Amino acid sequence: MKTIIKTTVLALFLSLTVSAQKEKDILGKWKTEDNADVQAEIYLLSDGLFYGKVIMDKDKKVTNGKIILKKFVYNKKTNSFKGKLSPHDRDMELNATITFESEDKLKVVASKFLVFSKTIYFLKIK
Repeated sequence: MKTIIKTTVLALFLSLTVSAQKEKDILGKWKTEDNADVQAEIYLLSDGLFYGKVIMDKDKKVTNGKIILKKFVYNKKTNSFKGKLSPHDRDMELNATITFESEDKLKVVASKFLVFSKTIYFLKIK
């Protein structure tokens, strides 16, 4: 019985640790899976929200430094982030959800008015 309780407590502790690490794992440099010529950096501001900006666009379609991810909030229960996405090549703002596909891959689902939806994958730059 004590072994079961210890195992349960250990599993709970480890799951909370992994979840806490996931929130900060989003920080850093990422490139789009379908177009590695565009790179973005995700960072945390003092307001506790996550933002992302373009740091490189080889096609020069957008100015480096353009904010593309705005006010993303981490949800511990769903292990996801919700906020606004401004496509680097368009002047619009979409609702977006970011989840981890793996340690080095993000899935971003952006939508507008439940009519338009697009999924984009980002790969971590090491």
